[in-house]
Amino acid sequence: MATLPVHSWSKSRFDERTSLHVADSFADDELPAADVYVLVHILNDRGLDDKRAVLAKVSEAVDPG
Repeated sequence: MATLPVHSWSKSRFDERTSLHVADSFADDELPAADVYVLVHILNDRGLDDKRAVLAKVSEAVDPG
């Protein structure tokens, strides 16, 4: 997993509380624990089984609350 450099966030008040990480939700066995996941352009061109697998990984990894 690689950290995604986002320069516009580096000066914001979220800098100390927020980090962005790039993960391959299809290849990685597990996703890192987090409060929020943003899924961009990954479900629209996948079959139902792939969609269910990705959403199951997110569901398992997301911090409760």
